[in-house]
Amino acid sequence: MSSMSWANMPFKYRGESDFFIQLDKWIGDVFYEQLPLLGYETREEQIYTTYHIVKALRERAVLFGEAGSGTGKTFAYILTCLCYARLKGMPVVLSSASPVLQEQLTHPHGDIATLSRTLGLNIDARLAKSPEHYLCEVKVERLKWVPKHRERQKVLAWAENSTYGDRSELPHISDATWSQVAWDSGLRCDRCKRKGYCRFAKARRQFQGAKDFIVCEHQVFFNDLWDREELKLRRMVPYLPDYAAVVLDEGHLVELPIAKTLGRELNQATIKNIITDLSGLDGLRMTLLEKMEETEARARRFFTTLTHAVVVDQRAERMHINRVIELMDAAQLLSNVVEAFQDELMIEESMNEQTPYALALASHQDRLDQLRQGLRLLQSGEEHSVAWWEPEDSSAYVIPREYSQQLHTELLSKHIPVLFTSSTLAAGKSFDYMHHITGAMDAIHSQVGVPFNLHEQVACYVALDLPHNDDYLRSAAIRIKELLAITEGRTLILCSSPVDRSNIVAHLSQQDLPYRLLWEGQASRTKLLDEFRSDTTSVLVGNSFWEGVDVPGESLSQIIVLTLPFPRHDPLVEARRREAREKGLDPTETVDVPSMLIKLRQGFGRLIRTSVDRGLISVLDSGPNTETFDRVIEAIPKQIEVTHDLAEAKERTRKLLAQGS
Repeated sequence: MSSMSWANMPFKYRGESDFFIQLDKWIGDVFYEQLPLLGYETREEQIYTTYHIVKALRERAVLFGEAGSGTGKTFAYILTCLCYARLKGMPVVLSSASPVLQEQLTHPHGDIATLSRTLGLNIDARLAKSPEHYLCEVKVERLKWVPKHRERQKVLAWAENSTYGDRSELPHISDATWSQVAWDSGLRCDRCKRKGYCRFAKARRQFQGAKDFIVCEHQVFFNDLWDREELKLRRMVPYLPDYAAVVLDEGHLVELPIAKTLGRELNQATIKNIITDLSGLDGLRMTLLEKMEETEARARRFFTTLTHAVVVDQRAERMHINRVIELMDAAQLLSNVVEAFQDELMIEESMNEQTPYALALASHQDRLDQLRQGLRLLQSGEEHSVAWWEPEDSSAYVIPREYSQQLHTELLSKHIPVLFTSSTLAAGKSFDYMHHITGAMDAIHSQVGVPFNLHEQVACYVALDLPHNDDYLRSAAIRIKELLAITEGRTLILCSSPVDRSNIVAHLSQQDLPYRLLWEGQASRTKLLDEFRSDTTSVLVGNSFWEGVDVPGESLSQIIVLTLPFPRHDPLVEARRREAREKGLDPTETVDVPSMLIKLRQGFGRLIRTSVDRGLISVLDSGPNTETFDRVIEAIPKQIEVTHDLAEAKERTRKLLAQGS
């Protein structure tokens, strides 16, 4: 098959109406004729999903497209959106939550390259990384004047020859050192003397020239989305080029990047870095020095008050902040002194026009503007904003409460196709959870399961006899030992919190297991998964492995759900619960249970990744007295036979594993 230029279609058509008729025919030919000749299976679930994507493209609608693991949904949206991009003469954005999926799409042997090569499509797809992945040449120049340090010298030597200044070329540099040269949101690129000629600009031109696909992460997409109209009004170029459609793969994970990119981060390091940077300058006026000192003191007092207002919860990734009067007063005092500090910086900037310091002074003012915006949001109260503390980053985040309205205004109302896709978007058959998060009430729905024979591949055991009290984890550890014997280790144990993970590891360590026990927190996620794959009888315990884990083959023969993944005391979830109550809805039914079920189904999906995988799903945290028992049973695919008898689960699993060997 001869290759074709990007401007051509793989079929002929006359006008847009005929385009969709011919696209339907071509899709059928590709999936039923061309790909099977090349060794690919015909999967009706994949084809069903593809035609729903075509429908969304034709109607320029929002699609919630759920397709189980192994369906081949990436092929579905690549082929359809490729043709749509060429029809419109603009690329389609393919956004995802994980670098794993971006790699799957853009790798030389990934899905895009495979389809391009095998079907002669000559696809032009380019990766748009976050701006923070690139160096700022002005910051590099300034780094040359600070005291020498071995790691800094390594960065400077690399920066001399790098084409794009991409951090991936320098993977072993610490975050602290990289931050001294990295692009950041406080930089005034529009006023920089190197505007348009630096390596960051070169990297942007490289991906902005993509003709078919822009591949990026959710945070990059939403950061661009909120700013693009304002930038266009200021006659500036948005980070991403204009696009014909958007695919939000791993669409069930859009809420946090939407929230974080809309909100503001409050971090004491912002003030510290500005003060440190200014302290290195000579000849600063006394009034500016006084405001620097006053700002540093007020910031210290505010962040001390803030940390005291955090409701510590070891089970939560995001902790609630009590907006007590002391915190609100401290926020107002800091905001006042920051404003006075900015006035002094403006004077200093006017006195240093045309000097290398002017740009840095302007950038500092922008960072302080963002800080003050965050303080105002915090002071607006829980009726208007959501605030939380992330201990891992030592940062607070404050976001507008009604973020779904802004998503509708900036994206969903633009009458371009927006495709949310994932292996889990629905809680059972209901997409209400996604409607609630996105505000897309008129979305098209598509839902298909996995293309595997789960009846012949999976056994399922749901325990009914474990105590639902303080003795649960000890009893669960004993039961886990029995379950591990069935699959000879080879098990991923899923917990709902770091506390549960630590406690079950402690209990299992007393069980004298004949298998190597690995647990989250021992090493990096990548290293743990590599060891889990290579040590085939090992057991891995984690609280963040419900999704993004791909371990096909014999190393993973069992999933054990220790505790159901109900959302904890998460401020984002609390805001959704509050909104549900205001609408007269039951927050447990509309928020908690759907969130738990989507994550639970993700966990189940870790077990079967190919048509030859076999194994056991064991759910321990579910009994006849739990309100959600029936919903948990419904979350298990209908083809899978469920037993509550351990001996029966053992016998069925051994038969399945024997058939697969």
